[in-house]
Amino acid sequence: MTLLDEQLGGKYEVLEKVRVGGMGAIYKVRHRLLDEIRVVKVIRRPGVEGSPAVPAANAQESSPPVKPEESPARVSALPRKPPPRMEPGNMILRSFPGVQEPEVKQLASYSYPAAAKGSGKRLSLRVAVLVDENGQVIDARIRQGKPSGLGFEEVAPAAARKAQFFPATRDGIAGKMWTELVLELAE
Repeated sequence: MTLLDEQLGGKYEVLEKVRVGGMGAIYKVRHRLLDEIRVVKVIRRPGVEGSPAVPAANAQESSPPVKPEESPARVSALPRKPPPRMEPGNMILRSFPGVQEPEVKQLASYSYPAAAKGSGKRLSLRVAVLVDENGQVIDARIRQGKPSGLGFEEVAPAAARKAQFFPATRDGIAGKMWTELVLELAE
């Protein structure tokens, strides 16, 4: 894991460096769970050696460099604000204090795709699901193990949407939250 990956907390896959400046760098990233493209700005502190924002060869510091572990670069995707007051149905982020993630109550049965019958195919698919404040899945997207044809790409999200959850809560109030299901599809 690179220093940049550690600073981003493993939540993002870096797609490209967009711009580098004297204060840091801007990166185009993909949120690993939500599969959304975002932009983050990595701000380095003056004198940080080996900062991913500005290579050490380009840094012209008048004082000796500081080791990264003593003064790490600061990463900010959005300004730090206290979490909003929780209302029923609000979106909940894992980074908020007092969060209980959604838990599976019941998985739905599914029909094995007709096109795949007799193929003997077994698939393990990771599906990102958005669970609402009532424990219902309101969105489902295949995250990993994308099948090619045979109808699995329709069956997996449909099965995930039928699953029942205990909803996520923050400070005891139910809200919406993304989580992940692993579906084992076999004949």
